[in-house]
Amino acid sequence: MNSDKSSFKLPGGINSKYHESSVALTKDGKTMYFTRNNYFKRKLKKSAEETYGLKIYKATLVDGEWTNIKPLSFNSDDYNTAHPTLNADGTKLYFSSDMPGTIGGSDIFVVAINKNGSFGIPENLGNKINTEGRENFPFVSSTGTLYFSSDGHVGLGGLDVFSFNNINEIMTSQENAVNMGRFINSSSDDFGYLINETTLKGFVSSNRAGGKGDDDIYSFTKSACKQLIRGITLDSKTKQLIPLAKIIVFNKNKQVLKTVVSDNNGAFNFELECNSESYIAEALKTGYFKNEQQIVVASKSNREIIIEINLIPVIKEISKQEDLNVTLELKSILFDYGKSGIKSEAAIELDKVIKYLNDFSKVKIDVRSHTDSRGNDDFNLSLSNRRNIATIKYIVEVGGVSKNRVTGKGYGETQLVNKCSNNVKCSKEEHKMNRRSEFIVMTTE
Repeated sequence: MNSDKSSFKLPGGINSKYHESSVALTKDGKTMYFTRNNYFKRKLKKSAEETYGLKIYKATLVDGEWTNIKPLSFNSDDYNTAHPTLNADGTKLYFSSDMPGTIGGSDIFVVAINKNGSFGIPENLGNKINTEGRENFPFVSSTGTLYFSSDGHVGLGGLDVFSFNNINEIMTSQENAVNMGRFINSSSDDFGYLINETTLKGFVSSNRAGGKGDDDIYSFTKSACKQLIRGITLDSKTKQLIPLAKIIVFNKNKQVLKTVVSDNNGAFNFELECNSESYIAEALKTGYFKNEQQIVVASKSNREIIIEINLIPVIKEISKQEDLNVTLELKSILFDYGKSGIKSEAAIELDKVIKYLNDFSKVKIDVRSHTDSRGNDDFNLSLSNRRNIATIKYIVEVGGVSKNRVTGKGYGETQLVNKCSNNVKCSKEEHKMNRRSEFIVMTTE
């Protein structure tokens, strides 16, 4: 486009007296794919059904002019090919067609672009995208999202714009195409959706009411991606909903991002940025031990993420020989194979033990660390002792619990809970049962 931003005719032989539309450019700007009426010797050519068809053409930019204009090899006089779009690396061309193998009136297809510039065999994108209706105007954004128009999926009327988040997973994903909603779509035809995923600015064509002509072009700015999180707080024993629990959301650096309170039905919701990060939602309520739930947010918004946070009631009566694994419903304290460092997942469970000890200041516990039978017996005994020391150190130094309230010992593989001793063939899950830490209440006075 020239400096005064006025429109001008492309140099070269792109334009004819018939229709040209739906341009797709390679990243280097030197190759163009576009749709053109099917004509021969400057006359429109009819298909076997006596209709004027569409074909996809390719052109190259040479010395500032578009030249070498040729129809693509999979075009035919017997069916339409139109609306080309390229994936981010230019290795695949997506287009609409009513070629053999089409499910409905027209479908979205993909064809590989080989390194030598030739094309593979077009493939139908399947029923996640295509319906018995019409699917047209595909567009693949720089982030790999496929946008297309359809009157076969449930919509607001006419052609609606739909999206599918990861175009590379269409054949295997359990997700379905998502309607872009009332802002983009109307009860009329909406099509030709384009978006710059960096600036979030885009365009869509529509013949909706209020336009200046039949089909008009509309511009829009897409709001930043937000992921909706919905959740409930539950009593871990009774499974009753817990109202008015405080939920604090932390990022991976332990910074507080937001705080919400569950409603009278124990429900809460909040939004997070779409950024492929993990977060922690921590729930607190008087009379319960705090608990937390990890949330992993994708780089693109899914419909919503559902979480449950189970809160463990504070124990009123404490008995000797009580195993806090049972009382606090602890998940397994897991270590990397052959190592004794405290992992972040283990720290979450140990924090529950620390909270218990801080709430019941007279309680003393004995930490008992066990391994499975794989590996040398002496090594396993030494490993369990190292893990035991690391566990106690965390409780004392991180949790601020007095050292004289925590004793412990490593038992190696001497106290297996099943038959999986040396040379006995067992599954990974059976061995996992033996890799455990016990937190036994020794005194309550």
